[in-house]
Amino acid sequence: MGMDLHSAKSFMIAALRSHLKTPEYVYIIPWLAHLHDHYPWEATNIEKSETRVAFDDTIVITAHGYDKKFIEDFELRLNKVTGVISTYYATLSYMSLYDALFLYGLAVRDAYEETKNQSVFLDGLYIWKKMTARQFIGVTGQVLVNNKAIRVPSYATYHTKNGW
Repeated sequence: MGMDLHSAKSFMIAALRSHLKTPEYVYIIPWLAHLHDHYPWEATNIEKSETRVAFDDTIVITAHGYDKKFIEDFELRLNKVTGVISTYYATLSYMSLYDALFLYGLAVRDAYEETKNQSVFLDGLYIWKKMTARQFIGVTGQVLVNNKAIRVPSYATYHTKNGW
Protein backbone atom coordinates (compact mmCIF):
# COMPACT_ATOMS: atom_id res chain seq x y z
CA MET A 1 0.00 0.00 0.00
CA GLY A 2 2.82 2.44 0.62
CA MET A 3 4.16 4.38 3.54
CA ASP A 4 1.59 7.19 3.60
CA LEU A 5 -1.93 6.83 4.97
CA HIS A 6 -3.34 8.33 1.77
CA SER A 7 -1.99 5.44 -0.31
CA ALA A 8 -4.39 3.11 1.53
CA LYS A 9 -7.48 5.13 0.56
CA SER A 10 -8.43 3.10 -2.53
CA PHE A 11 -7.93 -0.17 -0.66
CA MET A 12 -10.07 0.95 2.28
CA ILE A 13 -12.86 2.20 -0.01
CA ALA A 14 -12.75 -1.10 -1.92
CA ALA A 15 -13.01 -3.00 1.38
CA LEU A 16 -16.02 -0.88 2.34
CA ARG A 17 -17.77 -1.34 -1.01
CA SER A 18 -17.07 -5.09 -0.89
CA HIS A 19 -18.74 -5.29 2.53
CA LEU A 20 -15.48 -6.32 4.18
CA LYS A 21 -15.74 -3.68 6.90
CA THR A 22 -17.16 -6.02 9.53
CA PRO A 23 -16.00 -7.01 13.03
CA GLU A 24 -14.41 -10.10 11.47
CA TYR A 25 -11.68 -7.96 9.90
CA VAL A 26 -9.07 -5.72 11.47
CA TYR A 27 -7.30 -3.18 9.28
CA ILE A 28 -3.89 -2.04 10.47
CA ILE A 29 -2.55 0.76 8.29
CA PRO A 30 1.04 2.06 8.46
CA TRP A 31 1.57 5.80 8.28
CA LEU A 32 5.34 5.93 8.27
CA ALA A 33 5.93 8.70 5.73
CA HIS A 34 3.74 11.72 6.26
CA LEU A 35 3.42 13.07 2.73
CA HIS A 36 0.27 14.98 3.69
CA ASP A 37 -0.59 16.99 6.79
CA HIS A 38 -4.21 15.88 6.77
CA TYR A 39 -6.14 12.64 6.92
CA PRO A 40 -7.43 11.07 3.68
CA TRP A 41 -11.04 11.87 4.63
CA GLU A 42 -10.14 15.58 4.95
CA ALA A 43 -8.97 15.94 1.32
CA THR A 44 -10.96 18.27 -0.91
CA ASN A 45 -11.03 16.12 -4.04
CA ILE A 46 -12.85 13.08 -2.61
CA GLU A 47 -16.17 11.91 -1.26
CA LYS A 48 -15.44 12.70 2.39
CA SER A 49 -18.20 10.73 4.08
CA GLU A 50 -17.45 7.50 2.20
CA THR A 51 -13.73 7.84 2.90
CA ARG A 52 -14.37 8.59 6.58
CA VAL A 53 -16.57 5.47 6.89
CA ALA A 54 -13.97 3.39 5.01
CA PHE A 55 -11.30 4.32 7.57
CA ASP A 56 -13.63 3.95 10.55
CA ASP A 57 -12.41 1.37 13.08
CA THR A 58 -8.97 1.04 11.51
CA ILE A 59 -5.77 0.98 13.50
CA VAL A 60 -3.16 3.45 12.29
CA ILE A 61 0.48 3.01 13.29
CA THR A 62 2.74 6.01 12.84
CA ALA A 63 6.43 6.58 13.50
CA HIS A 64 7.26 9.61 15.60
CA GLY A 65 9.74 12.07 14.15
CA TYR A 66 8.76 11.72 10.52
CA ASP A 67 6.02 14.33 10.34
CA LYS A 68 5.99 16.32 7.12
CA LYS A 69 7.06 19.53 8.88
CA PHE A 70 10.14 17.87 10.44
CA ILE A 71 11.14 16.52 7.04
CA GLU A 72 10.56 19.78 5.17
CA ASP A 73 12.52 21.77 7.78
CA PHE A 74 15.43 19.34 7.56
CA GLU A 75 15.26 19.36 3.76
CA LEU A 76 15.50 23.18 3.73
CA ARG A 77 18.44 23.21 6.15
CA LEU A 78 20.21 20.48 4.16
CA ASN A 79 19.71 22.43 0.94
CA LYS A 80 20.91 25.67 2.52
CA VAL A 81 24.11 24.08 3.86
CA THR A 82 24.96 21.71 0.99
CA GLY A 83 23.04 22.97 -2.03
CA VAL A 84 21.58 19.46 -2.42
CA ILE A 85 17.93 19.17 -3.39
CA SER A 86 16.67 15.81 -2.22
CA THR A 87 13.52 13.79 -2.64
CA TYR A 88 11.18 13.11 0.24
CA TYR A 89 12.39 9.54 0.77
CA ALA A 90 16.04 10.50 0.41
CA THR A 91 15.50 13.14 3.08
CA LEU A 92 14.10 10.45 5.40
CA SER A 93 17.37 8.55 4.95
CA TYR A 94 19.46 11.67 5.51
CA MET A 95 17.61 12.39 8.75
CA SER A 96 18.38 8.92 10.09
CA LEU A 97 22.00 9.22 8.96
CA TYR A 98 22.24 12.62 10.68
CA ASP A 99 20.98 11.09 13.92
CA ALA A 100 23.50 8.24 13.63
CA LEU A 101 26.37 10.69 13.10
CA PHE A 102 25.09 12.84 15.95
CA LEU A 103 25.10 9.76 18.19
CA TYR A 104 28.74 9.15 17.23
CA GLY A 105 29.59 12.77 18.03
CA LEU A 106 27.90 12.54 21.42
CA ALA A 107 29.83 9.35 22.18
CA VAL A 108 33.18 10.91 21.23
CA ARG A 109 32.42 14.02 23.30
CA ASP A 110 31.46 11.91 26.33
CA ALA A 111 34.57 9.76 25.93
CA TYR A 112 36.80 12.82 25.72
CA GLU A 113 35.18 14.48 28.73
CA GLU A 114 35.71 11.29 30.72
CA THR A 115 39.32 10.63 29.70
CA LYS A 116 40.65 14.04 28.54
CA ASN A 117 42.53 12.01 25.91
CA GLN A 118 42.49 13.74 22.51
CA SER A 119 43.05 10.40 20.76
CA VAL A 120 40.13 8.65 22.46
CA PHE A 121 38.25 8.59 19.14
CA LEU A 122 40.74 5.94 17.99
CA ASP A 123 39.46 3.51 20.63
CA GLY A 124 36.51 2.04 18.74
CA LEU A 125 35.39 -0.28 21.53
CA TYR A 126 35.31 2.57 24.04
CA ILE A 127 33.34 4.77 21.62
CA TRP A 128 30.99 1.86 20.91
CA LYS A 129 30.24 1.52 24.63
CA LYS A 130 29.47 5.24 24.77
CA MET A 131 27.03 4.88 21.86
CA THR A 132 24.98 2.17 23.55
CA ALA A 133 22.17 2.39 26.11
CA ARG A 134 21.49 6.09 25.69
CA GLN A 135 18.90 8.52 24.44
CA PHE A 136 18.98 11.98 22.91
CA ILE A 137 16.89 14.37 20.86
CA GLY A 138 17.80 14.08 17.18
CA VAL A 139 16.30 15.56 14.04
CA THR A 140 13.78 12.71 14.01
CA GLY A 141 12.73 13.40 17.59
CA GLN A 142 13.50 11.29 20.65
CA VAL A 143 16.15 8.67 19.82
CA LEU A 144 16.51 5.69 22.13
CA VAL A 145 19.45 3.34 21.57
CA ASN A 146 19.56 -0.05 23.32
CA ASN A 147 22.62 -1.82 24.74
CA LYS A 148 23.41 -3.30 21.30
CA ALA A 149 23.37 0.20 19.73
CA ILE A 150 20.16 -0.57 17.88
CA ARG A 151 17.70 2.27 17.66
CA VAL A 152 14.46 1.43 19.42
CA PRO A 153 11.61 2.64 17.22
CA SER A 154 9.06 5.05 18.62
CA TYR A 155 5.56 4.42 17.33
CA ALA A 156 2.11 5.62 18.17
CA THR A 157 -1.06 3.68 17.46
CA TYR A 158 -4.44 5.27 16.82
CA HIS A 159 -7.88 3.74 16.55
CA THR A 160 -9.89 5.84 14.10
CA LYS A 161 -13.52 6.48 14.94
CA ASN A 162 -15.69 8.94 13.01
CA GLY A 163 -12.61 10.50 11.44
CA TRP A 164 -10.58 10.85 14.65
